[in-house]
Amino acid sequence: MGRSSSTRSPAASWAGEDNSPRMQAWSWMRRNRHSMRAGLIHHSDHGSKYLSIRYTKRLAEAGIAPSVGSVGDSYDNALAETINGLYKAEVIHQRGQWRSFEAV
Repeated sequence: MGRSSSTRSPAASWAGEDNSPRMQAWSWMRRNRHSMRAGLIHHSDHGSKYLSIRYTKRLAEAGIAPSVGSVGDSYDNALAETINGLYKAEVIHQRGQWRSFEAV
Protein backbone atom coordinates (compact mmCIF):
# COMPACT_ATOMS: atom_id res chain seq x y z
CA MET A 1 0.00 0.00 0.00
CA GLY A 2 3.01 2.29 -0.09
CA ARG A 3 2.52 3.18 -3.76
CA SER A 4 0.92 6.44 -4.85
CA SER A 5 -2.83 6.46 -5.32
CA SER A 6 -2.43 6.82 -9.09
CA THR A 7 -0.80 3.38 -9.34
CA ARG A 8 -3.11 1.46 -7.02
CA SER A 9 -6.13 -0.43 -8.15
CA PRO A 10 -9.47 1.05 -7.03
CA ALA A 11 -10.12 -2.04 -4.90
CA ALA A 12 -6.88 -1.50 -2.99
CA SER A 13 -7.78 2.14 -2.39
CA TRP A 14 -11.18 1.20 -0.99
CA ALA A 15 -9.85 -1.41 1.40
CA GLY A 16 -9.88 1.06 4.30
CA GLU A 17 -6.33 2.34 4.32
CA ASP A 18 -5.76 5.19 6.72
CA ASN A 19 -4.69 7.85 4.21
CA SER A 20 -7.73 7.60 1.93
CA PRO A 21 -9.95 10.71 1.71
CA ARG A 22 -12.72 8.76 3.43
CA MET A 23 -10.47 7.94 6.39
CA GLN A 24 -9.10 11.51 6.46
CA ALA A 25 -12.69 12.74 6.79
CA TRP A 26 -13.24 10.18 9.54
CA SER A 27 -10.16 11.44 11.42
CA TRP A 28 -11.37 15.04 11.11
CA MET A 29 -14.77 14.06 12.45
CA ARG A 30 -13.24 12.28 15.43
CA ARG A 31 -11.08 15.30 16.28
CA ASN A 32 -14.10 17.62 16.09
CA ARG A 33 -16.75 15.37 17.59
CA HIS A 34 -17.15 17.58 20.67
CA SER A 35 -19.18 20.01 18.56
CA MET A 36 -21.47 17.38 17.03
CA ARG A 37 -25.01 16.72 18.11
CA ALA A 38 -26.28 13.40 19.45
CA GLY A 39 -28.15 11.26 16.95
CA LEU A 40 -25.70 11.65 14.07
CA ILE A 41 -26.56 9.40 11.10
CA HIS A 42 -24.12 8.39 8.34
CA HIS A 43 -25.96 7.71 5.06
CA SER A 44 -24.21 5.85 2.25
CA ASP A 45 -24.82 3.57 -0.68
CA HIS A 46 -23.97 -0.14 -0.71
CA GLY A 47 -20.34 0.44 -1.70
CA SER A 48 -17.90 -2.04 -0.18
CA LYS A 49 -15.97 0.77 1.48
CA TYR A 50 -19.02 1.73 3.55
CA LEU A 51 -20.14 -1.81 4.36
CA SER A 52 -16.74 -3.06 5.48
CA ILE A 53 -16.53 -4.49 8.99
CA ARG A 54 -13.76 -2.04 9.90
CA TYR A 55 -15.72 1.04 8.83
CA THR A 56 -19.03 0.01 10.42
CA LYS A 57 -17.17 -0.85 13.63
CA ARG A 58 -15.73 2.66 13.72
CA LEU A 59 -19.19 4.14 13.23
CA ALA A 60 -20.51 2.08 16.15
CA GLU A 61 -17.59 3.08 18.39
CA ALA A 62 -18.35 6.75 17.69
CA GLY A 63 -22.06 6.32 18.39
CA ILE A 64 -23.03 7.05 14.79
CA ALA A 65 -25.99 5.21 13.30
CA PRO A 66 -25.41 3.79 9.81
CA SER A 67 -28.03 4.33 7.11
CA VAL A 68 -27.66 2.44 3.85
CA GLY A 69 -29.78 3.03 0.78
CA SER A 70 -32.05 0.40 -0.71
CA VAL A 71 -30.58 -2.09 -3.17
CA GLY A 72 -31.75 -1.43 -6.71
CA ASP A 73 -33.46 1.87 -5.87
CA SER A 74 -31.51 4.62 -7.55
CA TYR A 75 -33.89 7.25 -6.17
CA ASP A 76 -33.04 6.40 -2.56
CA ASN A 77 -29.44 7.62 -2.73
CA ALA A 78 -30.38 10.34 -5.21
CA LEU A 79 -32.61 11.94 -2.56
CA ALA A 80 -29.76 12.08 -0.04
CA GLU A 81 -27.39 13.45 -2.70
CA THR A 82 -29.95 16.10 -3.70
CA ILE A 83 -30.45 17.25 -0.12
CA ASN A 84 -26.69 17.48 0.44
CA GLY A 85 -26.21 19.31 -2.87
CA LEU A 86 -28.93 21.86 -2.12
CA TYR A 87 -27.56 22.47 1.36
CA LYS A 88 -24.08 23.08 -0.01
CA ALA A 89 -25.32 25.31 -2.85
CA GLU A 90 -27.79 27.38 -0.83
CA VAL A 91 -26.06 27.60 2.54
CA ILE A 92 -22.39 26.69 2.45
CA HIS A 93 -21.27 28.30 -0.83
CA GLN A 94 -23.62 31.32 -0.90
CA ARG A 95 -22.99 32.64 2.57
CA GLY A 96 -19.27 33.20 2.30
CA GLN A 97 -16.34 32.18 4.46
CA TRP A 98 -17.05 29.97 7.46
CA ARG A 99 -14.56 30.42 10.27
CA SER A 100 -15.49 27.35 12.31
CA PHE A 101 -17.56 24.19 12.30
CA GLU A 102 -19.92 25.76 14.85
CA ALA A 103 -20.55 28.74 12.56
CA VAL A 104 -21.98 26.47 9.88
